[in-house]
Amino acid sequence: QLDLRMNQIKFDDNDLLLLNQLINLTHIDVSHNSRINEIDLRSLHKLEQIRCSYNNATRLVLNGHALRQLNASHNRLKQIDLMAAPINLIQIDISWNEFQILPDWLNEDNSSIERLIADHNRINVLPNKLFTSNKRLQYIRLDHNRLLYLPDKISTSNVETLLLHCNQIENLPVCLLKNMHRLKILNLSSNQLVALPLPNDRTDLNRLQELYLSCNELDDDVFAIISRYERLKVLYLAYNKIEQIDDTSLSKLNSLTDLNLSGNNIQSLPQTALSSMENLQVLYLHSNKLCAIPDLRRLKSLKVLDLSFNAIDSASIDNLFPPSLTILDLSGNQEINIQRDSLKSLSQKSVSLINISGLSDASSDISLWSVGFAHSSGSRNRLAITTVNESSFNYSSNDALFAMFDGGLNNEVPMILKHKLPDILQHEYEQCNQANFYLKHTFLSLQKRLKTAGQRLGAASTVVHIRSLPQSNT
Repeated sequence: QLDLRMNQIKFDDNDLLLLNQLINLTHIDVSHNSRINEIDLRSLHKLEQIRCSYNNATRLVLNGHALRQLNASHNRLKQIDLMAAPINLIQIDISWNEFQILPDWLNEDNSSIERLIADHNRINVLPNKLFTSNKRLQYIRLDHNRLLYLPDKISTSNVETLLLHCNQIENLPVCLLKNMHRLKILNLSSNQLVALPLPNDRTDLNRLQELYLSCNELDDDVFAIISRYERLKVLYLAYNKIEQIDDTSLSKLNSLTDLNLSGNNIQSLPQTALSSMENLQVLYLHSNKLCAIPDLRRLKSLKVLDLSFNAIDSASIDNLFPPSLTILDLSGNQEINIQRDSLKSLSQKSVSLINISGLSDASSDISLWSVGFAHSSGSRNRLAITTVNESSFNYSSNDALFAMFDGGLNNEVPMILKHKLPDILQHEYEQCNQANFYLKHTFLSLQKRLKTAGQRLGAASTVVHIRSLPQSNT
């Protein structure tokens, strides 16, 4: 094995000649060497694993005879030359390159590949046999490319995860959902889909658990297809053309935990269907045309409810609080008016009411910024994250300060940073109003305040200071 990562290596002809003499080499890592622009290891016939990511390579030549893992992400590659067919290759990562087509050897019938990662390229067409010849393929990531369509031939496959978001796909193959019996996660968000193909007639073969279809052109008819996937746990249909939700179809999806229907034209919610979703934990409905909300108290697992930016003009506060609810967002509903007194009955609940329009408070300032919240739908039950949310920073409606601090599994540093940031940033800004100076000194001062906790625990941070320029009102 040979580890040459994170150096300032630049391979010349002599270097490559010496490397090719290491004929017993099985593993090599030359990642994070930004001066490397060519890698030619064609003589290493025993090479099983190569990592050459985060370089500037435009040419990669390998012997594929024993190759099992290839990571060449974050380069400038347009192709990979293999001196022997990679019949033992299990995993390939060529993301963040300049590929327009996938390597031809992915069409081979005897392929052993299980994971294909090729996102963030310029791929506009896929190999005809990608979904037929690769019997062991389980994970495919091809998002952020230029795909217009998928191969028509799709045989029964072992693919479990298929990520195709951020492409230009208008239509899907008729047999895509019928033949992918093991598919559990499908992401087709940010394409140009107007409809979905039919699933398999046998319900037990429709194993889809997570379906992401946001930012397409789908209408109400999509629910007739989706309702056949009774194992669905996560469904994202935000920013489509949905106006009405079919009560019968939606009621079949009683395994859902996350449902996102934001950014549509929905005017009403189906009471019966929602009442049957006893596992629903997260419901996003912001940016629709909802005028009234049905009784949601039967959703006993619901934790997050986002109803912001609708047209709600009346609501019973009791109906909006099922027993497990912790976060409710009603911001952007101009007509709604919830008085503080109506919240007294909820004193035993841990609930965050965020930026509710119409809340009577004479001391509140009018701000230029509409502020809501973001929710993590990940697998971590406890997040060590704090936020700074000052839409009128420094007593000015033209300034805003937003920040997020993530301490991983420990909340100590994020809590300190949350409380110290506003005052320190304001002090540094008064010393020098040039962003590259006062922001830098803000972080240096924060590091001093953290003392040993900063070195011992650490935290990731994002800080945004929005201010009007002196010479303008923007």
